[in-house]
Amino acid sequence: MPRLITLLVAIVMGCLFSQAPEFQQQYWQRLGGALDEVTREVDRFAEDARSSGVSVGEAITQLRANANEIARKRGIAAEDTIARKERLERQRQVFADATIVGRLTALAVDYDPTLAAGTWASFRPAVPTTLDGLATGLFGAGIGLFAVAVLTMFGRFARRRSRRDGRMA
Repeated sequence: MPRLITLLVAIVMGCLFSQAPEFQQQYWQRLGGALDEVTREVDRFAEDARSSGVSVGEAITQLRANANEIARKRGIAAEDTIARKERLERQRQVFADATIVGRLTALAVDYDPTLAAGTWASFRPAVPTTLDGLATGLFGAGIGLFAVAVLTMFGRFARRRSRRDGRMA
């Protein structure tokens, strides 16, 4: 029975971890689409600023200092959009240059919450047919085996201790 449980845990963990490259791939696709859209917004704002004879920074400053609440909010939104574009560009570059471990680490550490939520909402598991899927699946299986070994060792230790404590009483 313990071997069967160990095998099941390893299989489940392997299957779960093997989906990480697929999630990352779907996230990366969304990242490209989001970056295209946010770039259009930033370019449109930059063109409006240029046609008004000011720089992007000056346009934001003017909007944020405006007495009109809507204009002030547009200035803040423009600034946020520019910052998001820079973050998405940085992340796309990391994804393009990194190994699977680097991409998964970048996704875990520096993800866009909106993109991650959208990716998760539409995520569809896939059969891992890539080396990345195999590697992360084996890694997950190893973590599962390690977890079972630790829990088994802890259980044996606890049983020995309870027997020893029972004899002393």
